Amino acid sequence: MDTFILEKTAFQSFSGEVARDYSVYLPTFQKGILGFNPYNGDATALEEGLTRHPLKQFLLPNGDIIVHYHRHPQGSEENRFSPASDDRNIVVLGVRPCDARSVGLNAMALLSDSSNPYQDSGFQQRRRHLIVIGLGCLSPCADGFCGSVGGSPEDETGMDLIFFDLGDSYLVKVLTEKGARLTPEKRFQPAEAADIKRLSDLVATGRKTFAAAADPKISYAEGDINTLFNLPLWEELAERCLNCGICTHLCPTCYCFDLLDHGNEKQGYRFRVLDSCMYQLFTQHASGYNPRKSKASRIRQRFMHKLRYYPENFNQQVACVGCGRCVRYCPVNIDIREVASQIRLHSGGNHD
Repeated sequence: MDTFILEKTAFQSFSGEVARDYSVYLPTFQKGILGFNPYNGDATALEEGLTRHPLKQFLLPNGDIIVHYHRHPQGSEENRFSPASDDRNIVVLGVRPCDARSVGLNAMALLSDSSNPYQDSGFQQRRRHLIVIGLGCLSPCADGFCGSVGGSPEDETGMDLIFFDLGDSYLVKVLTEKGARLTPEKRFQPAEAADIKRLSDLVATGRKTFAAAADPKISYAEGDINTLFNLPLWEELAERCLNCGICTHLCPTCYCFDLLDHGNEKQGYRFRVLDSCMYQLFTQHASGYNPRKSKASRIRQRFMHKLRYYPENFNQQVACVGCGRCVRYCPVNIDIREVASQIRLHSGGNHD
């Protein structure tokens, strides 16, 4: 694929042109919070770091309508159930490599799970209509650990275009046909060998910095499942955890949801709301029985899903992209890196 240069002075013009044909979202501050907000021509915060909420908000939006229903009067046409559709073409600009990598991890569970013959049509449709423009990281972020979970600061996975900051311009790599449609010649100039060399030097310098700050590898939690299930670690964490659920809501690879209905006997719709395994009601049965009544059991479920259950089903890949949001925003400082280390310690795994 091609490589281009986009001058920073032309960035606003580029964003405006894309916004004529797509719904464009990019990082800006609203009430002091950095997030993906609709493009409105104002200055962006593209280089300010990771947004608070992850990319999954565009693929698994809270309040996602699944199906509409319409009940006809008796004796007339049959009742109708109409699957909801969302065919908006959306461009999200400034996505960090860790966020973009989460799309593929979620797709394995929602679209490619061999134990489930059904695909998540809403996720699939939105993914088809989503264009991801990434921004490579050339220096470590405060709480990120992408390298510990198989990613990298310049990872291109899940992106259609990726930008790299060269100071007064961006070097832009085209990664897919969807991305190629957004690089008109009037705004983008072909990159020269000196530009590519400049990026290579910046990446090499960044890798040294990342290597110096690297965390231990977070990998598939090996060991006897019964031993892991009964670790004293879960009770220790339960003494601190508030079960607030912020870790799951801000996690790019958490996709638990609940289904609710709104309407009356004539018409209405069923919709999906994001839920959390950290909430007591998440697993409560209609009978009142709850298999995860205790805090410890819910904390165990969260980390065992990330480090054992998901990897068992999907090529031993942990369900974490190392964005660090759960570390940064946890009010009691529970850190998945420390949990993974404790699991290895108790199970006799390697400390690499």
